[in-house]
Amino acid sequence: MQTAAPENQTIATSLLQDLRERTHSGMQATLDFVKGHATMIRQAAGDRLEIANAAKKLLEEGGDDVVEGLLAKKATIDAAALDHTIACILQRALYLFDESVTKLKAAQEAQIAEEGLVQLSQNHAARLSFYKQIDDLLMQRASSAEASPVECDAIAMVQARERYGKLLGKSYEGLEAMKQRALATYDSRPDAYAVGLFLHHLPERAHAGWRDANQAASDRVEVAKAGKKLLDEGEAAASELAAKKACLEAASVDREFFNRVQNAIALFENSATLLKRLLQREETQCQNNFAALAEEHEARTLLYRQIAELIRVPVASAELSMEEWDALALLRVKEGCDVLKLKASDGCHVKDGCHVKTKAAAACA
Repeated sequence: MQTAAPENQTIATSLLQDLRERTHSGMQATLDFVKGHATMIRQAAGDRLEIANAAKKLLEEGGDDVVEGLLAKKATIDAAALDHTIACILQRALYLFDESVTKLKAAQEAQIAEEGLVQLSQNHAARLSFYKQIDDLLMQRASSAEASPVECDAIAMVQARERYGKLLGKSYEGLEAMKQRALATYDSRPDAYAVGLFLHHLPERAHAGWRDANQAASDRVEVAKAGKKLLDEGEAAASELAAKKACLEAASVDREFFNRVQNAIALFENSATLLKRLLQREETQCQNNFAALAEEHEARTLLYRQIAELIRVPVASAELSMEEWDALALLRVKEGCDVLKLKASDGCHVKDGCHVKTKAAAACA
Protein backbone atom coordinates (compact mmCIF):
# COMPACT_ATOMS: atom_id res chain seq x y z
CA MET A 1 0.00 0.00 0.00
CA GLN A 2 2.92 2.37 0.72
CA THR A 3 4.58 1.77 -2.70
CA ALA A 4 1.32 2.17 -4.67
CA ALA A 5 0.94 5.89 -3.90
CA PRO A 6 4.36 6.97 -5.30
CA GLU A 7 3.76 4.85 -8.39
CA ASN A 8 0.35 6.47 -9.00
CA GLN A 9 1.87 9.90 -8.46
CA THR A 10 4.61 9.12 -10.99
CA ILE A 11 2.03 7.95 -13.58
CA ALA A 12 -0.08 11.10 -13.06
CA THR A 13 2.99 13.30 -13.45
CA SER A 14 3.96 11.46 -16.63
CA LEU A 15 0.45 11.85 -18.10
CA LEU A 16 0.37 15.54 -17.24
CA GLN A 17 3.76 16.07 -18.86
CA ASP A 18 2.62 14.19 -22.00
CA LEU A 19 -0.56 16.31 -22.15
CA ARG A 20 1.49 19.50 -21.89
CA GLU A 21 3.80 18.37 -24.68
CA ARG A 22 0.86 17.46 -26.95
CA THR A 23 -0.85 20.80 -26.25
CA HIS A 24 2.33 22.74 -26.97
CA SER A 25 2.90 20.73 -30.15
CA GLY A 26 -0.66 21.42 -31.37
CA MET A 27 -0.39 25.13 -30.62
CA GLN A 28 2.95 25.31 -32.41
CA ALA A 29 1.50 23.55 -35.48
CA THR A 30 -1.44 25.99 -35.51
CA LEU A 31 0.90 28.95 -35.21
CA ASP A 32 3.08 27.68 -38.05
CA PHE A 33 -0.03 27.17 -40.21
CA VAL A 34 -1.26 30.73 -39.54
CA LYS A 35 2.20 32.20 -40.24
CA GLY A 36 2.47 30.27 -43.50
CA HIS A 37 -0.93 31.42 -44.73
CA ALA A 38 -0.26 34.99 -43.61
CA THR A 39 2.85 34.99 -45.78
CA MET A 40 0.87 33.64 -48.72
CA ILE A 41 -1.83 36.30 -48.22
CA ARG A 42 0.74 39.07 -48.08
CA GLN A 43 2.35 37.76 -51.25
CA ALA A 44 -1.00 37.51 -53.05
CA ALA A 45 -1.94 41.04 -51.95
CA GLY A 46 1.40 42.33 -53.19
CA ASP A 47 0.97 40.61 -56.55
CA ARG A 48 -2.56 41.94 -56.83
CA LEU A 49 -1.37 45.48 -56.14
CA GLU A 50 1.34 45.18 -58.79
CA ILE A 51 -1.24 44.04 -61.36
CA ALA A 52 -3.55 46.94 -60.48
CA ASN A 53 -0.70 49.45 -60.76
CA ALA A 54 0.35 47.98 -64.10
CA ALA A 55 -3.24 48.23 -65.36
CA LYS A 56 -3.45 51.88 -64.27
CA LYS A 57 -0.14 52.61 -66.00
CA LEU A 58 -1.34 50.86 -69.16
CA LEU A 59 -4.41 53.10 -69.35
CA GLU A 60 -2.48 56.29 -68.58
CA GLU A 61 0.25 55.66 -71.15
CA GLY A 62 -1.86 54.02 -73.85
CA GLY A 63 -4.71 56.50 -74.01
CA ASP A 64 -7.80 56.02 -76.16
CA ASP A 65 -6.12 53.54 -78.51
CA VAL A 66 -5.45 51.09 -75.67
CA VAL A 67 -8.96 51.57 -74.29
CA GLU A 68 -10.43 50.76 -77.70
CA GLY A 69 -8.32 47.62 -77.96
CA LEU A 70 -9.30 46.49 -74.48
CA LEU A 71 -12.99 47.03 -75.16
CA ALA A 72 -12.68 45.02 -78.37
CA LYS A 73 -11.14 42.13 -76.44
CA LYS A 74 -13.87 42.35 -73.82
CA ALA A 75 -16.50 42.28 -76.58
CA THR A 76 -15.07 39.03 -77.95
CA ILE A 77 -14.96 37.49 -74.46
CA ASP A 78 -18.59 38.45 -73.74
CA ALA A 79 -19.76 37.09 -77.08
CA ALA A 80 -17.96 33.78 -76.58
CA ALA A 81 -19.35 33.47 -73.04
CA LEU A 82 -22.90 33.95 -74.32
CA ASP A 83 -22.21 31.38 -77.03
CA HIS A 84 -21.39 28.85 -74.32
CA THR A 85 -24.54 29.77 -72.37
CA ILE A 86 -26.64 29.27 -75.49
CA ALA A 87 -25.13 25.83 -75.98
CA CYS A 88 -26.24 24.88 -72.45
CA ILE A 89 -29.78 26.20 -73.03
CA LEU A 90 -29.88 24.30 -76.32
CA GLN A 91 -29.25 21.00 -74.53
CA ARG A 92 -32.07 21.79 -72.10
CA ALA A 93 -34.37 22.62 -75.01
CA LEU A 94 -33.56 19.31 -76.69
CA TYR A 95 -34.40 17.44 -73.50
CA LEU A 96 -37.65 19.33 -72.79
CA PHE A 97 -38.97 19.04 -76.34
CA ASP A 98 -38.17 15.34 -76.38
CA GLU A 99 -40.09 14.99 -73.09
CA SER A 100 -42.97 17.02 -74.49
CA VAL A 101 -43.28 14.89 -77.64
CA THR A 102 -43.07 11.68 -75.61
CA LYS A 103 -45.74 12.74 -73.10
CA LEU A 104 -48.04 14.06 -75.82
CA LYS A 105 -47.89 10.70 -77.57
CA ALA A 106 -48.56 8.93 -74.26
CA ALA A 107 -51.58 11.16 -73.66
CA GLN A 108 -52.92 10.32 -77.11
CA GLU A 109 -52.54 6.61 -76.45
CA ALA A 110 -54.27 6.88 -73.04
CA GLN A 111 -57.48 8.31 -74.50
CA ILE A 112 -59.19 9.05 -77.78
CA ALA A 113 -56.80 11.30 -79.69
CA GLU A 114 -57.94 14.90 -79.44
CA GLU A 115 -57.24 17.19 -82.36
CA GLY A 116 -55.52 19.73 -80.10
CA LEU A 117 -53.09 17.16 -78.68
CA VAL A 118 -52.33 15.79 -82.15
CA GLN A 119 -51.50 19.26 -83.46
CA LEU A 120 -49.36 20.01 -80.41
CA SER A 121 -47.47 16.77 -80.86
CA GLN A 122 -46.77 17.53 -84.51
CA ASN A 123 -45.73 21.11 -83.75
CA HIS A 124 -43.34 20.11 -80.98
CA ALA A 125 -41.89 17.28 -83.05
CA ALA A 126 -41.13 19.79 -85.83
CA ARG A 127 -39.50 22.19 -83.35
CA LEU A 128 -37.46 19.32 -81.91
CA SER A 129 -36.20 18.63 -85.43
CA PHE A 130 -35.17 22.30 -85.74
CA TYR A 131 -33.26 22.13 -82.48
CA LYS A 132 -31.40 19.06 -83.63
CA GLN A 133 -30.32 20.98 -86.75
CA ILE A 134 -29.24 23.91 -84.55
CA ASP A 135 -27.24 21.53 -82.38
CA ASP A 136 -25.30 20.46 -85.46
CA LEU A 137 -24.75 24.08 -86.51
CA LEU A 138 -23.42 25.09 -83.08
CA MET A 139 -21.22 22.05 -82.60
CA GLN A 140 -18.07 24.21 -82.53
CA ARG A 141 -17.74 26.79 -79.74
CA ALA A 142 -16.85 30.38 -80.59
CA SER A 143 -13.36 31.60 -79.71
CA SER A 144 -12.32 34.90 -78.18
CA ALA A 145 -9.28 37.09 -77.65
CA GLU A 146 -7.08 36.41 -74.66
CA ALA A 147 -6.68 39.06 -71.98
CA SER A 148 -3.82 39.07 -69.48
CA PRO A 149 -4.48 39.75 -65.77
CA VAL A 150 -3.22 43.31 -66.28
CA GLU A 151 -5.61 43.80 -69.23
CA CYS A 152 -8.51 42.34 -67.24
CA ASP A 153 -7.87 44.86 -64.47
CA ALA A 154 -7.63 47.67 -67.01
CA ILE A 155 -10.96 46.61 -68.56
CA ALA A 156 -12.57 46.61 -65.11
CA MET A 157 -11.23 50.13 -64.51
CA VAL A 158 -12.63 51.40 -67.82
CA GLN A 159 -16.04 49.87 -67.08
CA ALA A 160 -16.05 51.28 -63.53
CA ARG A 161 -15.28 54.73 -64.92
CA GLU A 162 -18.19 54.45 -67.38
CA ARG A 163 -20.57 53.24 -64.66
CA TYR A 164 -19.51 56.12 -62.40
CA GLY A 165 -20.33 58.64 -65.11
CA LYS A 166 -23.74 57.08 -65.68
CA LEU A 167 -24.39 56.98 -61.94
CA LEU A 168 -23.71 60.69 -61.60
CA GLY A 169 -26.15 61.43 -64.41
CA LYS A 170 -28.82 59.23 -62.88
CA SER A 171 -28.27 60.75 -59.42
CA TYR A 172 -28.83 64.24 -60.80
CA GLU A 173 -31.97 63.10 -62.61
CA GLY A 174 -33.21 61.36 -59.45
CA LEU A 175 -32.72 64.48 -57.32
CA GLU A 176 -34.62 66.58 -59.83
CA ALA A 177 -37.47 64.04 -59.91
CA MET A 178 -37.63 64.01 -56.08
CA LYS A 179 -37.78 67.79 -56.10
CA GLN A 180 -40.66 67.83 -58.56
CA ARG A 181 -42.57 65.14 -56.61
CA ALA A 182 -42.14 67.07 -53.37
CA LEU A 183 -43.48 70.23 -54.98
CA ALA A 184 -46.43 68.33 -56.49
CA THR A 185 -47.22 66.69 -53.14
CA TYR A 186 -47.19 70.06 -51.40
CA ASP A 187 -49.50 71.60 -54.00
CA SER A 188 -51.95 68.67 -53.89
CA ARG A 189 -52.09 68.08 -50.13
CA PRO A 190 -55.58 66.96 -48.95
CA ASP A 191 -57.84 69.37 -47.11
CA ALA A 192 -59.83 68.60 -43.95
CA TYR A 193 -63.02 67.80 -45.86
CA ALA A 194 -61.30 65.14 -47.98
CA VAL A 195 -59.78 63.51 -44.88
CA GLY A 196 -63.15 63.44 -43.14
CA LEU A 197 -64.83 61.91 -46.18
CA PHE A 198 -62.15 59.22 -46.34
CA LEU A 199 -62.61 58.31 -42.67
CA HIS A 200 -66.41 58.22 -43.10
CA HIS A 201 -66.21 55.59 -45.86
CA LEU A 202 -63.38 53.59 -44.23
CA PRO A 203 -65.63 51.01 -42.40
CA GLU A 204 -67.61 50.42 -45.57
CA ARG A 205 -64.45 49.80 -47.55
CA ALA A 206 -63.11 47.44 -44.87
CA HIS A 207 -66.34 45.42 -44.95
CA ALA A 208 -66.22 45.23 -48.75
CA GLY A 209 -62.62 44.04 -48.58
CA TRP A 210 -63.52 41.31 -46.08
CA ARG A 211 -66.44 40.21 -48.28
CA ASP A 212 -64.21 40.00 -51.35
CA ALA A 213 -61.55 38.02 -49.45
CA ASN A 214 -64.18 35.58 -48.18
CA GLN A 215 -65.53 35.09 -51.69
CA ALA A 216 -62.01 34.56 -53.06
CA ALA A 217 -61.34 31.90 -50.40
CA SER A 218 -64.60 30.10 -51.30
CA ASP A 219 -63.73 30.20 -55.00
CA ARG A 220 -60.27 28.82 -54.22
CA VAL A 221 -61.76 25.87 -52.38
CA GLU A 222 -64.03 25.12 -55.32
CA VAL A 223 -61.06 25.23 -57.69
CA ALA A 224 -59.14 22.79 -55.48
CA LYS A 225 -62.13 20.41 -55.43
CA ALA A 226 -62.37 20.59 -59.22
CA GLY A 227 -58.65 19.84 -59.49
CA LYS A 228 -59.00 16.75 -57.31
CA LYS A 229 -61.97 15.64 -59.40
CA LEU A 230 -59.81 15.80 -62.52
CA LEU A 231 -57.32 13.36 -60.97
CA ASP A 232 -60.12 11.05 -59.89
CA GLU A 233 -61.09 10.57 -63.52
CA GLY A 234 -58.17 8.16 -64.04
CA GLU A 235 -54.76 7.79 -65.69
CA ALA A 236 -55.90 9.43 -68.92
CA ALA A 237 -56.52 12.76 -67.19
CA ALA A 238 -53.20 12.59 -65.34
CA SER A 239 -51.38 11.78 -68.58
CA GLU A 240 -53.00 14.73 -70.34
CA LEU A 241 -52.03 17.07 -67.50
CA ALA A 242 -48.43 15.89 -67.59
CA ALA A 243 -48.34 16.40 -71.36
CA LYS A 244 -49.70 19.94 -71.09
CA LYS A 245 -47.16 20.79 -68.37
CA ALA A 246 -44.35 19.46 -70.55
CA CYS A 247 -45.61 21.62 -73.42
CA LEU A 248 -45.49 24.73 -71.24
CA GLU A 249 -41.93 24.02 -70.11
CA ALA A 250 -40.77 23.40 -73.68
CA ALA A 251 -42.44 26.59 -74.93
CA SER A 252 -40.79 28.56 -72.12
CA VAL A 253 -37.27 27.38 -72.94
CA ASP A 254 -38.02 27.98 -76.64
CA ARG A 255 -38.56 31.72 -75.98
CA GLU A 256 -35.57 31.86 -73.65
CA PHE A 257 -33.38 30.36 -76.35
CA PHE A 258 -34.73 32.79 -78.98
CA ASN A 259 -34.05 35.81 -76.74
CA ARG A 260 -30.49 34.65 -76.06
CA VAL A 261 -29.93 34.18 -79.80
CA GLN A 262 -31.09 37.77 -80.38
CA ASN A 263 -28.58 38.95 -77.76
CA ALA A 264 -25.85 36.86 -79.39
CA ILE A 265 -26.49 38.52 -82.75
CA ALA A 266 -25.92 41.93 -81.19
CA LEU A 267 -22.80 40.86 -79.25
CA PHE A 268 -21.08 39.08 -82.13
CA GLU A 269 -21.89 41.92 -84.51
CA ASN A 270 -20.45 44.45 -82.06
CA SER A 271 -17.36 42.28 -81.53
CA ALA A 272 -16.70 41.97 -85.27
CA THR A 273 -17.18 45.74 -85.74
CA LEU A 274 -14.71 46.65 -82.98
CA LEU A 275 -12.13 44.18 -84.27
CA LYS A 276 -12.39 45.54 -87.81
CA ARG A 277 -11.92 49.06 -86.45
CA LEU A 278 -8.74 47.94 -84.71
CA LEU A 279 -7.43 46.33 -87.89
CA GLN A 280 -7.61 49.69 -89.66
CA ARG A 281 -4.87 51.03 -87.36
CA GLU A 282 -1.33 50.35 -88.56
CA GLU A 283 0.07 50.08 -85.03
CA THR A 284 -2.33 47.29 -84.03
CA GLN A 285 -0.48 44.21 -82.79
CA CYS A 286 -1.51 40.62 -83.53
CA GLN A 287 -3.31 41.70 -86.71
CA ASN A 288 -3.49 38.14 -88.04
CA ASN A 289 -5.23 36.87 -84.90
CA PHE A 290 -7.65 39.79 -84.84
CA ALA A 291 -8.42 39.40 -88.54
CA ALA A 292 -9.25 35.71 -88.13
CA LEU A 293 -11.33 36.45 -85.02
CA ALA A 294 -13.23 39.25 -86.76
CA GLU A 295 -14.03 36.94 -89.64
CA GLU A 296 -15.17 34.18 -87.26
CA HIS A 297 -17.43 36.48 -85.26
CA GLU A 298 -18.91 37.96 -88.41
CA ALA A 299 -19.72 34.44 -89.62
CA ARG A 300 -21.16 33.64 -86.19
CA THR A 301 -23.44 36.66 -86.48
CA LEU A 302 -24.82 35.36 -89.79
CA LEU A 303 -25.24 31.89 -88.31
CA TYR A 304 -27.26 33.18 -85.37
CA ARG A 305 -29.43 35.20 -87.75
CA GLN A 306 -30.25 31.96 -89.59
CA ILE A 307 -31.05 30.23 -86.29
CA ALA A 308 -33.30 33.12 -85.24
CA GLU A 309 -35.29 32.73 -88.46
CA LEU A 310 -35.82 29.02 -87.75
CA ILE A 311 -37.47 29.67 -84.37
CA ARG A 312 -38.82 33.21 -84.82
CA VAL A 313 -42.44 32.02 -84.61
CA PRO A 314 -43.17 30.84 -81.03
CA VAL A 315 -43.92 27.16 -80.70
CA ALA A 316 -47.52 26.18 -79.95
CA SER A 317 -48.28 25.51 -76.30
CA ALA A 318 -51.08 24.20 -74.11
CA GLU A 319 -53.09 26.29 -71.68
CA LEU A 320 -53.85 25.12 -68.17
CA SER A 321 -56.91 26.23 -66.24
CA MET A 322 -56.80 26.94 -62.51
CA GLU A 323 -58.32 23.53 -61.86
CA GLU A 324 -55.61 21.84 -63.92
CA TRP A 325 -52.84 23.72 -62.09
CA ASP A 326 -54.31 22.53 -58.78
CA ALA A 327 -54.53 18.99 -60.13
CA LEU A 328 -50.84 19.13 -61.09
CA ALA A 329 -49.94 20.31 -57.59
CA LEU A 330 -51.90 17.42 -56.07
CA LEU A 331 -50.21 15.02 -58.49
CA ARG A 332 -46.75 16.21 -57.39
CA VAL A 333 -47.72 15.77 -53.73
CA LYS A 334 -48.96 12.26 -54.46
CA GLU A 335 -45.72 11.39 -56.25
CA GLY A 336 -43.73 12.74 -53.30
CA CYS A 337 -45.72 10.57 -50.88
CA ASP A 338 -45.14 7.53 -53.09
CA VAL A 339 -41.40 8.17 -52.88
CA LEU A 340 -41.66 8.55 -49.10
CA LYS A 341 -43.52 5.26 -48.83
CA LEU A 342 -40.84 3.51 -50.87
CA LYS A 343 -38.03 4.93 -48.73
CA ALA A 344 -39.85 4.05 -45.54
CA SER A 345 -40.37 0.52 -46.80
CA ASP A 346 -36.70 0.14 -47.81
CA GLY A 347 -35.36 1.63 -44.57
CA CYS A 348 -37.49 -0.20 -42.01
CA HIS A 349 -36.56 -3.85 -42.30
CA VAL A 350 -35.71 -4.12 -38.58
CA LYS A 351 -38.59 -5.57 -36.58
CA ASP A 352 -38.35 -2.96 -33.82
CA GLY A 353 -38.66 -0.13 -36.35
CA CYS A 354 -41.70 -1.39 -38.23
CA HIS A 355 -43.98 1.07 -36.42
CA VAL A 356 -42.10 3.94 -38.15
CA LYS A 357 -42.86 2.39 -41.53
CA THR A 358 -46.53 2.01 -40.62
CA LYS A 359 -46.85 5.64 -39.48
CA ALA A 360 -45.08 7.03 -42.56
CA ALA A 361 -47.24 5.00 -44.91
CA ALA A 362 -50.40 5.98 -43.06
CA ALA A 363 -49.51 9.68 -43.28
CA CYS A 364 -49.45 9.49 -47.09
CA ALA A 365 -52.52 7.28 -47.50
